[in-house]
Amino acid sequence: MDQRNYTSLHGFILLGFSDHPKLEMALSGVVTVFYLITLVGNTAIILASLLDSHLHTPMYFFLRNLSLLDLCFTTSIVPQMLVNLWGHDKTISYVGCVIQLYVYMWFGSIECLLLAVMSYDRFTAICKPLHYLVIMNPCLCLKMVITVWSISLANSLAHTLYFSALALYGTMGTSNGSSRTDFILLGFSDRPQLEHIISVIVFIFYIITLVGNTTIILVSYLDTQLHTPMYFFLSNLSFVDLCYTTSIIPQMLVNLWGPKKSITYGGCVLQFFFALDLGATECLLLAVMAYDRYAAVCQPLHYTVIMHPELCQKMVLIA
Repeated sequence: MDQRNYTSLHGFILLGFSDHPKLEMALSGVVTVFYLITLVGNTAIILASLLDSHLHTPMYFFLRNLSLLDLCFTTSIVPQMLVNLWGHDKTISYVGCVIQLYVYMWFGSIECLLLAVMSYDRFTAICKPLHYLVIMNPCLCLKMVITVWSISLANSLAHTLYFSALALYGTMGTSNGSSRTDFILLGFSDRPQLEHIISVIVFIFYIITLVGNTTIILVSYLDTQLHTPMYFFLSNLSFVDLCYTTSIIPQMLVNLWGPKKSITYGGCVLQFFFALDLGATECLLLAVMAYDRYAAVCQPLHYTVIMHPELCQKMVLIA
């Protein structure tokens, strides 16, 4: 019988700024203020778009869903953060952590897909104004929102289950006195044929992403007629997309193709950092592009004055 002593994982200790209690109180005050602003602002948008019959349009339907999503997203994180900042208990249970991770990934995925749907809505409104209400009918809008929530639900569930399995495997397989320097990526190790199929599919889409984004960057750079704010932001978005996919896919392909199914702790932290950094940049850049389209549609005569090159560069640097 194996006599080694194993440890089990029951929770996590959240250190935060425990060495600086005054800083914790100041941060909790700032977070509370912004949380209340988020609650009031999003609730006002939802109520206004529901009560005003003039706002019963596809754009405000999607905006209402985005506001509801933002409410759920912040509420899934901020209250727990405030409890840890205010109270003496600086821990979170393992189950609570997994649930929070699942909800965070779910709402995060929904937000990205919903922004894409809203972009399509604005594209239809600008490029096909006469057929807009026929194309973006209430039935289609409802189906798009339901699809977004369903896909995100499945995506976050899959990632959370893999994370849970990996965490349990790590804690059960580590005896006292030993340290883990890398992570074992299980993937589909029991089904090698499935791994090869998935790797081919991922590789094809990765090549399409590389070629497509590189083409957009080169065309918008070489064609002087495309030296406009919209294409400036689009080329930056393409560059961010290139970096984002390159920070994840090559490592994935190496693990799918090769016999080595592990990643070092340092490599994992580095990849996680780039994924968060580039993901946040992409979200902010989409917001900047939305403002650019707003200025172009609502203030066409002043568009070039408002969106001058210096402002565009500053907005990209801030994002």
